[in-house]
Amino acid sequence: MIIMKQRFIDRYRELEFLEQKYREKGPQLIVIYGRRRIGKTELIREFLKQKNGAYIYCTTESFRENMRTFAMKFQELTGKRYFEEARSLEYLFETLVDVIGEARVIIAIDELPYLVSVKPSVPSQLQKIFDETLTGSNIFLILCGSSIGMMERELLEYQSPLFGRKTGEWKLEPFTIRDIAHSTGLQVEPIFQRWSRFGGTPAYFIQSIEDMQMATRRLLTKGEPLYSEPLSLLREELREPRSYLQLLRYIASGITRQGKLQQLTGLDKGNVSRYLDILGSLGYVERVIPIGRKRGGQYRIKDPFFNFWFRYVYPNYSYLEIGQIEPVQDFIEKDMERYRGILFERFIEAMIREGTLDLKVAFVSRWWHKEREIDLVGVGRDHAVFIEIKWQKLRRAESRRIIDRLREKVPHTGIDKANHVYGLICRDTVKPELSDDEFVLTISDLDDILNDPDSFGMNQYMHIEIPQ
Repeated sequence: MIIMKQRFIDRYRELEFLEQKYREKGPQLIVIYGRRRIGKTELIREFLKQKNGAYIYCTTESFRENMRTFAMKFQELTGKRYFEEARSLEYLFETLVDVIGEARVIIAIDELPYLVSVKPSVPSQLQKIFDETLTGSNIFLILCGSSIGMMERELLEYQSPLFGRKTGEWKLEPFTIRDIAHSTGLQVEPIFQRWSRFGGTPAYFIQSIEDMQMATRRLLTKGEPLYSEPLSLLREELREPRSYLQLLRYIASGITRQGKLQQLTGLDKGNVSRYLDILGSLGYVERVIPIGRKRGGQYRIKDPFFNFWFRYVYPNYSYLEIGQIEPVQDFIEKDMERYRGILFERFIEAMIREGTLDLKVAFVSRWWHKEREIDLVGVGRDHAVFIEIKWQKLRRAESRRIIDRLREKVPHTGIDKANHVYGLICRDTVKPELSDDEFVLTISDLDDILNDPDSFGMNQYMHIEIPQ
């Protein structure tokens, strides 16, 4: 049985950032944000271990009820009863500073957007508290939230009362492929099989560790936690998600160009553009522009879990709502090889971006023009890497043919570097004879790279020295 090695998983960079700020003297205002279930609360609780502090979870109850929670937590922290009659944040923090003096104390306020929703003046109150009350103190204030739009609007944008006050900021992102490997001990293929359905969000991926098929069935079962998760997240961020749901459903099905999306949804061009921009700002979609160009492009859903959900779950709600899971499972299995082929390109791109598959490139993206396309192109200082990616087991002759065709397409890209490298990454193959500027990687090779990235360099495959 596969289990996670530890409950708190691979947020070491984030912890080190917090510890570094904690060692600095004087008051701190740290903003931590990221999508729900990304691991913000676990990070804060791990950071609080063995430290003097209070963790406060805000709710959508009345402001008075939230103040009672603040007062109770401050009372537990100090052992004093001065906070019981508090009705304002200012009074609570003034009293706290009087009681603790110069002691280093952490106050972590989680899901701040809930408090702002019941009391819009909270950011202004916190500005006044930080400017006047916390000056000269050693309070380490953490403001945390899941609503990315509200956190950026209320805390980070220029118009926010708290703009310029933060002393640190960290947006939590999904686990990298390397994080998942280190945390689970899995090899590349089982990681990819799970990642292509559940992505790198900890709360989603962990459910697939022991039994991916059972986790997928739960995803298709009404009442289970992930069954309507994307709907809940979109409703939290957007007032009227209907048009956004339409767009996401079409993008997941393979409709990726704005003009076609406009035609199918019946929305006018301005609205489609605005909705896509909003989805992009919230991190749900991204626009992929062919490398070397500034216009055009195609849209895709950024998170693999959302992509899977909008491709297979949302369009089949009429079956799933009445418990007819088997027809949907049958459809998924019939479509799965095609889906994996699409996601395997994304998986390799993710490995390159995070540096696990280190090609020494500063930029990587797809390239296409008319009938020609290349799965991935990476551009470094003095070199470019051109890669075809296949979720297939290939014969030796097929692998050779793919590389030869790749070489024919490269002059049409307009990319001119001192060194060009041509590669194929596939599930498995008998490797053909290769020139010094060619490489072929299989899943087995990726396992070696993932398990020992420091001692297993790409130069061993390429037979040429990639410039640093």
